[in-house]
Amino acid sequence: MRSLEEAFKNLGRLKKDVSLKEFTTFRIGGKAKYFFLPFSEDCLKIALKILRKQVINYYILGGGSNLLVSSEAIEGVVIKLDFKEILPLGNNLFYLGAGVSARSILNFSLANNLGGLEFLALLPASLGGLIVNNASFKDNSIFDRLKRVKVLQPQTQKIFFIDRENIHCTYRSSSLKTEGLIVLGAEIEFYPSSLREIKEKIKEVIAYRKRNQEVGRFSAGCIFKNPSPQILAGKLIEELNLKGLRKGEAFVSLRHANFIINEGGAGSEDVVFLIEYIKEKVYNRWGIVLEEEIERWQC
Repeated sequence: MRSLEEAFKNLGRLKKDVSLKEFTTFRIGGKAKYFFLPFSEDCLKIALKILRKQVINYYILGGGSNLLVSSEAIEGVVIKLDFKEILPLGNNLFYLGAGVSARSILNFSLANNLGGLEFLALLPASLGGLIVNNASFKDNSIFDRLKRVKVLQPQTQKIFFIDRENIHCTYRSSSLKTEGLIVLGAEIEFYPSSLREIKEKIKEVIAYRKRNQEVGRFSAGCIFKNPSPQILAGKLIEELNLKGLRKGEAFVSLRHANFIINEGGAGSEDVVFLIEYIKEKVYNRWGIVLEEEIERWQC
């Protein structure tokens, strides 16, 4: 059996023992045994076939904004999708690669007078993760602007498009996630808008997030899903007086109780302790099982 270095030689950049701290907004994560950036979608297909044949585990890394990675070594291969193309399709429709960041999307909107995704302001995520996790803000959802999503089915290595109508959306999730499909890109429909109007909408979103959320701190955004539109996870945590609860250099935010902040030196075990403690307290008080919004890797 060929070594992974040999097998992946012409498929992309394969690195060893790469620290994942810098690839997550939590700034938490151990070293990945292998870190792979495929050259193309076809290279990704071949790589997945090799990993499947050699029974090697893998993780797909996007913007790292909704993720808690173990502080211990990450076995297997971390695959970073760096597909950042933006291609015009006509009539305000564009194809965007999964690796295009929310910031790049807004810069593109501003440069071309195209509205529709202003609500992504300040989200440190890439398009693939935004779609898989059904990113939304108030009455706006990423799926409002989607026409089709290009995906790869890992088991068959087939690449195909799925129409928006055939994707089941749920709160902070989608059938793309539950079916284990890898998002490669999507067709996004913008609408013509003035530069002034786009800037104003972005400004409103930024002001709201700065007032109500933790901005500019090491975190993964909201840790838990809201049990219902009427029952907010942050409110439950706040009512238990758990704001400021600390383990090591991780603590529950004083501004928004559904955020956990890393002061810089927290490990995944510190965050896991706080998560499990909060879950237990909420369940003991109200019988509510909080569901995590974040994804965990090996922790």
